[in-house]
Order: sequence, then C-alpha cells, then structure tokens
Amino acid sequence: PAPTPEPSPSPTPAPAPTPEPSPEPSPSPTPSPTPTPTPTPEPAPSPGGVSPEPTPEPTPTPAPIPTPSPVPSPEPTPAPAPEPAPTPTPEPSPAPTPGGVTPSPGGLVPTPAPAPLPTPAPIPAPAPEPAALLGNATLAPTIVGTMASAALTIQIFPSGAIASDGSLAILLPNGVFALGSAVGAEVVTGLNCALRPSVVNGTYVLLQRVASGGGESSVACTSSPGNGAAVTVRVTALTLSNVTVALGSMEVAVRSGTGVVVARNSSLPVTPPSLSAVEIAYTAATVTNATASALGTVRVEFRRERWLPTGGRATIVLPANFTLASGDALSGSASSDLVGDAKDATSAFTRVSDRVLRVTRPSGAGNAAPALSFLQVERVLLPAEFGTTGSFGVTVDGGADSSVIETGSASGVVIDPPPMPFAEIATSNTNASATATLTIRFAAGVTLPADGVFNVTFPSGAGFSVSTLASAKALESIDGLFTVSFSN
Repeated sequence: PAPTPEPSPSPTPAPAPTPEPSPEPSPSPTPSPTPTPTPTPEPAPSPGGVSPEPTPEPTPTPAPIPTPSPVPSPEPTPAPAPEPAPTPTPEPSPAPTPGGVTPSPGGLVPTPAPAPLPTPAPIPAPAPEPAALLGNATLAPTIVGTMASAALTIQIFPSGAIASDGSLAILLPNGVFALGSAVGAEVVTGLNCALRPSVVNGTYVLLQRVASGGGESSVACTSSPGNGAAVTVRVTALTLSNVTVALGSMEVAVRSGTGVVVARNSSLPVTPPSLSAVEIAYTAATVTNATASALGTVRVEFRRERWLPTGGRATIVLPANFTLASGDALSGSASSDLVGDAKDATSAFTRVSDRVLRVTRPSGAGNAAPALSFLQVERVLLPAEFGTTGSFGVTVDGGADSSVIETGSASGVVIDPPPMPFAEIATSNTNASATATLTIRFAAGVTLPADGVFNVTFPSGAGFSVSTLASAKALESIDGLFTVSFSN
C-alpha cells in the first residue's frame, strides 16, 4: 500500500461506489493495484489489468497515479470516514451545558461533563466532644517511712467500649507522684487483658492495654463491654508527699488506639488516705552568740522523710522568750535550702508571730525529694535568762490547705550569761593564814532574779578555805540576806 495523500482521498471515496454503472474511463483507471480485476470485466485497457503502467493509451492521465494509493478504499471501511467528519465539532460554540450535551450531526451526544470547579473540600466535622466519664478513686498507703508509698484504685463507668488497643490517661492528684520504673498497674475488673504503665512525667501516667500472659496462655485484648459497666484498675508504687493533704480531684481519660480522647472526667473525686504525720527522725538546733539578751543566729536542721511539693511549708517554733526581728529587720535575714533557686527567696519566708517562722516552697522550685533541710534566721533577740532553753518545734505540711505531714522537735540550747561590765574583790587582811572578810563589788549585766545565786570561786592551789561559820550580807543595792554554802 502506497502512502495515502491526505486531502485528495477524501473526495475520491465518494465516486468509488459508482464505477460499476459509469463506463467512463475516469473511474476505470481506479482499477488500482488491486490484483483482482473482478470489479471491471469490461474491456480493460490492459488485458493484465494488474498494473496500470503498461496501458498508456487509455490512461493519458498519469497524474492520478498518486491517487491509486487510496485504492485501499474499495473496502467498505471508508464509510466510517464520515465519523471523523464530526471533527467539525469545533462548533461546540453552543457552550456545554452543565448537564453536558453537545449537538452533533448524529444527534445529541453526551459529552463528558466539564470538570467541576474546584469546590472547597468539605470542612471536616469537628471531633466529637469526649463523652462524660463517671467514676471515683481511692488512695491507700502501703508503706510509711522514708518514702511513703501508696496504691491508687480507680473505678470508672464508661458509656462506650474501651478499644482493644485503647489506653487510660491519668493525671495524678496533688501530692501524689509517679517516680521511676517501679510504678505498676493491674486490672481489677472490666478488662480482659493486662495494662502496661508508662510514666510521662512525675504526675502523668499512661496505661496501655496489652496482651497478658505469654505463649499458649497469652490472652489478647478485646473491647470492653461499655454501656456503663464498671472498669477498675490499680496503679501501684506511687509516692506520697502529703499523706494527710486534701487531695481534691484528679483527671482520667479513655483514649482510642490512635490516641483520641473518647471519654474524660477532669474532676474525678479522690478519697485520701487516713494516715497520721510522720515523726522526723533527726532534728538539731544551734544558736550563735548564745548570750542572754544578745542578738543571735538560730539554725534548725531536720531530715524530711517525705517529698515536699510546690507550695509545701516548713515551720519552726522557737522556745519561750526568743523574739524574731519584725518588719524590715527580718527581710533578708532568713535562709533555707527549701527555696531552691527561686529568684525572690525573701518572699518565701513569713513571720507568723514573735516565735514562729515559716518557709514556703516556691512554685518555680519544683518538688523537693526527702533530704536534710535547714531553716536559719539571723538577728533573733535571745532570752534575758541564761541556761538551757526549751525545745525547738518543727512541722512540715503540703500547703496552706493541708494538714501536717511531718513533725519533730530539737533539744534546747544553752544561753550563757553576759559578762559583768565591772567587778572587784577586796580583802580585809592580807596576812598568811589570817581570817579575812571579802568585799565584792560588781555591776550586773542582767536582771538579778529573786532566787539568784552568786558564785565566788577562789584561785586554785592558793590554800583558801571557807569557814563553816561564814555569813554574807548585802551592803547596798540588794535587800535581804543570803544563805551561804561552800565546797572544797
């Protein structure tokens, strides 16, 4: 088949069916290189009829020779050629209607509807609000000592099922902490498989549902019944700082396998443990410049047995006749390790009364682990009386709304008498082995009590002795008599 010229064949196919009735030579040359002369048995210009080249006389028109290439048109297939004719469909001048029909010679031919305008994607519906979650919790102490420990039992009544790969998220109440890998979890009722705890931070625990057991005894998780059926879990080895604090409430949420919160209770009530305060095992008090009526520095050390949370407080109570400086005199005079690195440490100290000083754990200091702590205050007016004082009291609580969680006391300290501003002794006889009268003159640095005692100590090794008949009397400034005693 020769290459077909594009425009010329289209007119020739129309006369192609007429070669039979027309004896005209023009159609006869169309016996193109078709080997079969069957269409024209009439006297063909060449007996062979196969090749038009040898018959020059009937076909003086060699120009149409290129046309034989469309000779393949004898097949009726050229009829479909009219179909390309619809290519004049550039007459889609009738704009496509929204329904998408375009008039065509053969009738209305549905054309593909134009691509819809880029309509904005439907706004995703907001995630459904988590369902309400009913329940309660109880905190029970398990160990009391250096690290108070407790288990938190939580009971919830979810209206929807808890997914087989779901989890429980727990925000612990005030004064309760999850510390380290010792924290555990167990199912009490309502779930058929185990829980794997993970501590996100000291106050947030995630309980993930996991298959329990192993090997053939492994139990795969299935969805919980829901419909308000009780689910009870227990978180163990939690650390208590405020064993008698009003815990308030906590938060529990049920999450799907993808972490979506499907139910939540932000104020689950918690029953606190009933546990008395712990006795502080070690306390000690020291006073510098421990002289009667002097200004001294008081330092009380104590070993805390439990965690002290932010807002927790330590309070010392001074013995009788000690007086804290007031107003600006106290500012900057107190210090304690419990304030941590807080910038405004002075605001952490409060003068509750003449004898009571309190320090509050600042919010930026975080929770304080059990440790040896101290509270020190300067410019304390010491008692005018010398001797051993009463004890120093120490209390620790979890905050303004909590009760005492630790208590202790430190033994009293010795207050020395002040030095005498003036003293002299005169003797009436300086001869050896003579009996003499001593006259003592002095200025007292403190108030002399009614039952006060004057001690006169003679030089050692000088052979002084005191007669049993010795007596004493006041010559001035003191009324009354004295009883006299002596010892060698």
